[in-house]
Amino acid sequence: MTTTLEQMTAFIVSDADDAALDHIIEAVNTRRAADRSKAETVAAATVTKGATVQLAKLSPAYLNGLKGIVAEVDRPRRGKPRATVTLDADSTAILRYSGSRKFFVAPGVTNYDLRGVPLTCCVTVEVSAAE
Repeated sequence: MTTTLEQMTAFIVSDADDAALDHIIEAVNTRRAADRSKAETVAAATVTKGATVQLAKLSPAYLNGLKGIVAEVDRPRRGKPRATVTLDADSTAILRYSGSRKFFVAPGVTNYDLRGVPLTCCVTVEVSAAE
């Protein structure tokens, strides 16, 4: 039996009890998590040594948006793959003045190696000819 989207929607709106709604919500959440995981895995596979990346979805949040070049990729047998990202001069300056005590950037330093960045948080970016 094939159920159309309209039939499924009508069931949810009119006939589904709380148990059915909970089951549907769980199924949707499971599917979305699997899709997100697959997309992150594919994106992480594109991160290689020498790639220009922008950081995203990190905590602390002030790291998000920083840019740099992947200096090293560590793909351990267990655990998530991680990268060392050498931040560019602008991102290094932002990190220096972020007020962070965790990442000390000395005056005059123009590049900073940020270690242990999950590959799923490295978004590859195209480098324009002007850069």
